[in-house]
Order: sequence, then structure tokens, then C-alpha cells
Amino acid sequence: DQQMYGWMRVDEIVRFVAPFYATWDHDLALKYLHEFELPLATKIKHLSKGQNVRLGLVLALAHRPELVILDDPALGLDPVMRKQFNRDLITHLQGEGRTVFYSSHLLYEVEPIADEVAILHEGRLIRQADTETLRRDVKQFVLEQPALATVRDDVALLDLQTAGEDVAVTVENASAVRALLDREGVRYRIVDLNLDEIFTAYVAGVLDGRSPESEPALEAAPQT
Repeated sequence: DQQMYGWMRVDEIVRFVAPFYATWDHDLALKYLHEFELPLATKIKHLSKGQNVRLGLVLALAHRPELVILDDPALGLDPVMRKQFNRDLITHLQGEGRTVFYSSHLLYEVEPIADEVAILHEGRLIRQADTETLRRDVKQFVLEQPALATVRDDVALLDLQTAGEDVAVTVENASAVRALLDREGVRYRIVDLNLDEIFTAYVAGVLDGRSPESEPALEAAPQT
């Protein structure tokens, strides 16, 4: 939760922050203020939550940083405002060569804007890959329970769930599993996973009473 001097007006805090950065771009700050529709003469304490977040974004970007670190920046905003914030972020950083380190628990909102994803658990990096590679590699296969033995000993299982006579296994090497099942003549159905489901499979999935981070195959997961 960002803290700014509530007694200052929007234009005053911009002038206050500018001298701290040798690379401050006043014209860029004014451009962002205009595009974000921030009232220059309004005191910060009278801004809405969404306006406050946008003002923080102006102050973070106007000095043209090469790296921007955002920790759940849209936390506390309603769903519409969070979506707007992420759209603003992409609009103003895309094509400028900026790197954004965006930490969030709202994975479904990060997914459309993330180029690369790192999954952390208890301070340890479990998997890092570009978003498309992660979606391509991590899939869920639904097959009949007797066919489970075909894949269980040969591939890295992240998660396993039973549903009647079927089992749903989540793997991190989908192309190899598909080739194996085709070769063995096993019938299966592939389910695409979103980032939230992939994160759950890596961090909270349970296989034989063990969490996926303790599964040896996961320890050897390739890092890209």
C-alpha cells in the first residue's frame, strides 16, 4: 500500500519527487497525468483508490527506469479498476524497452500481460519460463485409471486427481507424454491450464501424499 503526503496536491507531489531523479522527464510526467485523467489541483487525500494507484504509477515511470518493481500494485481496487490499471501499464510500457517485475497473487490478471513467469514457493524458485512455453509444456491429461501405470514411472507428474473411473494427471512435459500415450495406444483427453491452475499444480498439488515441490522429478525441472 503506497503512502504519499495527503496534504499535497497532485501537481505538488510531482514537483516534489522530480529532483530525486536525474533522469526525471517532466513532459512524460505531464503526459501520463493527462492520459490518466488525474486532477492536478486536487489534494492526494481526496483522490479515489484508483486515482491514487495511477498517481503512484506516474511517479514510478516518469524518470524512465529500466526496471519497474510492482508488488500487487492493483490490490484493493475493484475488478474493473484492476483491469484498467493493467491495461494502462501495458499501454505505457510496451515498446519502451522497460522490464516490469510484477508480483501478484491474482494470476488470472497477470496472465494476459506477462511475457515470462517465475513460480516461487517458500522462497525457492520452482519453475521459470516464458508464458507460452509454460502453457505449452504443462497440461492435464485425463485417462482411464488402468492406463496410469503407462505414464507414472516414466514422466514427471505434478498433480494427480481421480474422477470416477478416470484420473487427471498434470505433467510438465506434455509433448513427451502425448507421444508416449500415442505409442502405447492409450486413449486420453488433454485439458489446457491457465496460470492459476499451473501454479496450483506446482505448489499445492498432491501426489501420493507428497507435495509437488518434494517430488524428485520436479527438482530436476528445466529452468529457462
